[in-house]
Amino acid sequence: MALAEELLNILCCPETRQDVRTMTGDELQALNRWITSGDRHYRDGSSIATPVEEALITADGSRCYLVLDGIPVMLIDKVIDLEEGWQSL
Repeated sequence: MALAEELLNILCCPETRQDVRTMTGDELQALNRWITSGDRHYRDGSSIATPVEEALITADGSRCYLVLDGIPVMLIDKVIDLEEGWQSL
């Protein structure tokens, strides 16, 4: 379920205040490859256990936030910090 444009226009990263956008299909595929290529965790240390179906990414591409059942999870503890080169896996 795609997020409404009006909602995307008001959302931002709660930590850096950067704009966020919906990840593309190619980015989601790359993210899921990156997740399965190693022991990946949310910022709070809990494991990322399931494939990501929808997410928002910060303008600089360093963080992403899951969207679950159409609801963005904009919690700093549940951010996925993306490492350099995550898209190339």
